[in-house]
Amino acid sequence: MGRESKMNALQKELKEVIEPLISELAALKTAFQQHIDATPTKMLNVHEAAELLGCAEETVRRKVKSGKLKCKRVGNQIRIDPADLV
Repeated sequence: MGRESKMNALQKELKEVIEPLISELAALKTAFQQHIDATPTKMLNVHEAAELLGCAEETVRRKVKSGKLKCKRVGNQIRIDPADLV
């Protein structure tokens, strides 16, 4: 078996494993979005958002400042919609 045919076989094998996972992830994302849409929205503070994202509060603040994470400001407080964390 030549190198090229081994690569094709490996690519086929990977494709067979990855395609069902991609479909499953898409279904999970849809289910998660439906759950969020059905749940009344409670805006999160920076601490709560950081806990959900598994990062530091300063990281959340940097993402807000750079525009990578949408937020609402209430006075000088930052409030984040949980749907924006997805």
